[in-house]
Amino acid sequence: MNLAAHESAQYKLQICYNFSLINLSRILSYKANEWRWRFQHNNRGFRKTKCLASG
Repeated sequence: MNLAAHESAQYKLQICYNFSLINLSRILSYKANEWRWRFQHNNRGFRKTKCLASG
């Protein structure tokens, strides 16, 4: 029973670890895309966004 409990704990830990890794990579790729998009659009229309932000 002790061994089974230990194995289930390890299994839960592994699932949790995999899940957090998946979430982390998803967040990182989302952020990378967001920053790439911002960088491109800021280079193109920086004045325009500035005007929109101030107005």
